[in-house]
Amino acid sequence: MKKKLFILLASLTFTVACNDEVEPNDVTFQVENGEVKPVGMKKIPATTFAEQICGYGWLCTEAHIINEDGCVESQNFYDGLVGMNPPMYYFDNQELTEFIWMDAIPADGYRTMAYQYDEETNTVNIANGSTLTILSCNGEKGTMKALSRPTRSYMVQHFRRMSEQELENKRKTINP
Repeated sequence: MKKKLFILLASLTFTVACNDEVEPNDVTFQVENGEVKPVGMKKIPATTFAEQICGYGWLCTEAHIINEDGCVESQNFYDGLVGMNPPMYYFDNQELTEFIWMDAIPADGYRTMAYQYDEETNTVNIANGSTLTILSCNGEKGTMKALSRPTRSYMVQHFRRMSEQELENKRKTINP
């Protein structure tokens, strides 16, 4: 009996440690053959995507790596970032503009790519082959969370809607 109780407590401790991380809106992650799959994600219809995401600039405020066991690290990937900006996007109904600043290249500009939104999977399929799976969005709060794979690791990225002034300032300061 003591052995069963210990195993139960150990598994609960692991679950709590994993769930205390920054998993968004009850979405958890399952890793299958190296691919991260969101579990418990609510579908976002194309009309909601168009109303709440399109026509706005989005700035990534934090990102957290998803480990091989599906748990999300608490450390913000962009803390102490030097030499480049976190992701910044602008969505219109057919194209995604990514604003880029990299000190090493040097680059201060943008690239615009076509995309298609798949409402069955909440996935933005971008023409360059990358994807952004929208885990949640809140038009009233101006927030969005997404699953991406910008490096070898999968990440949960937290975005906030840029103000019109921020977006305009960014557009003025870039060199296309």
